[in-house]
Amino acid sequence: MQNKTWLFIFILITFFSIQAFSREKKFSIQTSPLFLVNDIAYLSADNDWQTNVVLADLEFQFAVSRYFNISLTYMFYFENYMDSYLEDSRGRYDEKYGQQYQCMIMPALIYRPFGKGLKGMFISAYPIAGYSYVSTEYLDDSFAHLGAGFRAGYQWVFKQGFTIQLGMGADKTWTIASEDNKGTYREKDEWHYADLPFDLGFTFRLGYSF
Repeated sequence: MQNKTWLFIFILITFFSIQAFSREKKFSIQTSPLFLVNDIAYLSADNDWQTNVVLADLEFQFAVSRYFNISLTYMFYFENYMDSYLEDSRGRYDEKYGQQYQCMIMPALIYRPFGKGLKGMFISAYPIAGYSYVSTEYLDDSFAHLGAGFRAGYQWVFKQGFTIQLGMGADKTWTIASEDNKGTYREKDEWHYADLPFDLGFTFRLGYSF
């Protein structure tokens, strides 16, 4: 009889826990406002070299359970800039432009040690896959990117759904040049903070959860 009582209590606790979790917010969409500020700054700047930059990211999160989330982050970068210009005998300029394009995809597994669904402290690990392309008067090169990283931080989800995410972490990405590349263009230089063999990163995103 006692065993049946404990089993009944366990079933009740499990049932109400599932019901409570089902009423919590499970989806989140977020982006970095700092990237938007960067894009607006380039548009408003008096730039003699006519550089235009678009940098954006978008993260989708889903709460599989109170302790585990999955997410997918997409990052996009495009730059158009004047590569060179020549003045002819009539005083007219022949302008040459270069473009650089890059996209990165990072699916992640997120662990929340305090079991709060989309909220609270988190630790995440993710692979990195991406592609970049650069085109100038002399180059027509493309690159693949493969890597991995981790993040730790905290996420607030308010009653209205407004969401704030802060985090820090590190990642390492290897650039693989295409065999058809025409030049020796390096998509990314070898500088790292304090000469570390990986990149340190800071995350600040705003969004909405529902």
